[in-house]
Amino acid sequence: MRSVGLTLVLLCAVAVAQPKNKSTELFEEGRALAGAGKIKEACDKFDESFKLDRAPGTALNYGDCLEKLGQLRRAWQMFDSAAKDFARDNDGRASYAKQRADAVSPKLAAITVKVANPQLAGLVIEIGDQTVTAAAQIEDRFEPGEIVVRATAPGKQEFSTRANGLAGSSVIVDIPAELGSGGGAVGPFIADKPEGGRRDKQRVRIALVMGGVGVASLATSLVLGMSAKAKYDDGLDDCPVTDGTPRCSTDAQLQVLDDAGARANIATGFAVAGGALLVAGVVIYFTAPRESMQVSPTASGSSVGLSLSGSF
Repeated sequence: MRSVGLTLVLLCAVAVAQPKNKSTELFEEGRALAGAGKIKEACDKFDESFKLDRAPGTALNYGDCLEKLGQLRRAWQMFDSAAKDFARDNDGRASYAKQRADAVSPKLAAITVKVANPQLAGLVIEIGDQTVTAAAQIEDRFEPGEIVVRATAPGKQEFSTRANGLAGSSVIVDIPAELGSGGGAVGPFIADKPEGGRRDKQRVRIALVMGGVGVASLATSLVLGMSAKAKYDDGLDDCPVTDGTPRCSTDAQLQVLDDAGARANIATGFAVAGGALLVAGVVIYFTAPRESMQVSPTASGSSVGLSLSGSF
């Protein structure tokens, strides 16, 4: 019995003394460096930790670090990965990670890569400088500007295309089943030439509401002003004007003139407010950003055409 008891104690002691794994050590070092404001060094530690263990908590911290360095595409990927992993595990941090991803997304261009034959043997797809897992449809983001999409497979001609995207815009790339073979070379081509689109809908609605209220205020001012003048003219019938000043014989007659003056002041207030609202509405309308309409040439082994995309 003593022998068994001693063995158990020794086993427990060994378990307690067991060192942390390397990924955890790197993660904690990254947290410490981030807390000290050493963002670049912290990112390096989180990167090393994530390569050893793709934990969503590490991805979330790594994304925060990358965003501070301005590496928005990689930051979005980390936030998006963390959100999906947390959601899969029913972890409450999923919503926070998604919020972080959604906050970065409008600063990037979205790209959708449609792969006609994702099961093609040896298929390798690259979006920019990153290799992605082949799938029928791949969603990604990239920094505004140009990005290269490549697809290669043994015995097949390489598919390569370049695309230009604006922040908040969308780009669609089709990778044909036989890549670049059969129908002639595909690409490279420049996609997404920005054209002026309609003005931002929300800003236009605000401008129209303000302009409408302004016009209504001006109309009310006109009606009140005319009413005030008519009332004042009626009051003057009973109050002769001497040396430019009405001379009323009773308080009731004087009250008529005072009421007309008060109504005129209200009319002036409506006129000032209406004019200000109308001018503000015009300014908001003409300064509203235009929606980014994209005209994109598309090509595959068997067809060539154009696609329209944008942020609405």
